[in-house]
Amino acid sequence: MKKAILASALALMTVMTFAQEKKQRTPEERAQKATEKMAKELNLSEEQKEKVLEINLQKAKEMQQLKEEMKVLKEKRKKLRDEHAEQMKSVLSEEQYQKYLQMREEMKKKHQEKRMKHHGNSEDIQHE
Repeated sequence: MKKAILASALALMTVMTFAQEKKQRTPEERAQKATEKMAKELNLSEEQKEKVLEINLQKAKEMQQLKEEMKVLKEKRKKLRDEHAEQMKSVLSEEQYQKYLQMREEMKKKHQEKRMKHHGNSEDIQHE
C-alpha cells in the first residue's frame, strides 16, 4: 500500500514538474519549437524557415501579452466579486446571505452547463 502511494506521489510530482516547465517557456522558445516542427513536417527551405520563425515569434509574443492581460483581468474580476460579496453581506441578514450564495451557485452551474452545451455544439460543427 505504501509503495502504491509513493508511486502515485512520484507520478504526480513528475507531471507537475513537466507542467511547470512547459509553462515557463519564453515566446522565443515556443516560436523556435513551432518553427522546427513546421520545418520538418512541411519541408521548409531555409528562407521559409526564417520567415516562419519571424511570424511564429510575433504570434508568441502577442499571445504572451494577451495571457498577461487575461491574468490581470482575472485578478480584477476576483477582487470585484469579493468586494460585491462583502457589500451584500453587510446589507443582508445571515439567512438572506446564505440564500444569496446558493442563488449564485445555481447561476454558476447553469452558466457552466450552458457553456458545455455550446462547446459541444461547436465541436460538432467543426468536425463536419
